[in-house]
Amino acid sequence: MMKKILCLVFILSIFSAGCGGKDLEYKANLGYGFNNVDYEKLVFRIYNTDKETHKWVHLDSFEIRPEEGKYPDIIAEASKDKVKLILMERSLEANDDSWTYHEKEIDSFELDIDGFEGVVSGFQNFQIKDIKGEQLYRLYPISNKGGAAFLSQIALDEEYNTEGKTLDDILITLEILRD
Repeated sequence: MMKKILCLVFILSIFSAGCGGKDLEYKANLGYGFNNVDYEKLVFRIYNTDKETHKWVHLDSFEIRPEEGKYPDIIAEASKDKVKLILMERSLEANDDSWTYHEKEIDSFELDIDGFEGVVSGFQNFQIKDIKGEQLYRLYPISNKGGAAFLSQIALDEEYNTEGKTLDDILITLEILRD
């Protein structure tokens, strides 16, 4: 009986490991590559936390279908009382003795944050998989303190930053839409 249970657990673990989708590679200074992924378009969604309910609120979305060899990514630029999120399309041109990075701004969204001094101290990347559905892409904790505060597990349907440890939190998700 114990052998049957162990065999069943082993088979289920192998089966579930294959259903999780393949991890996509993040290339430094470029972003995630989608050349080997079958999709119609990518949708990046921007959320921030509501100060009273601590729930994630959808603010804006960016849609893109990058050409082969192009890497979409979202960066944050900060200034006093503002954070600008920019959808970039990046590429790399390699010659015999040098590499040249290219980037093009595709779209942007500005968020007003009262009292923000204008320095984004850090961010947290999440692993993107070749799967259906919305998945976490990047978290920007917005604070005037010297470091970034990553508070807990994140889920779009759960409260976040209930103790008010940051001024705001910006969450970016990604959905790979299929044909």
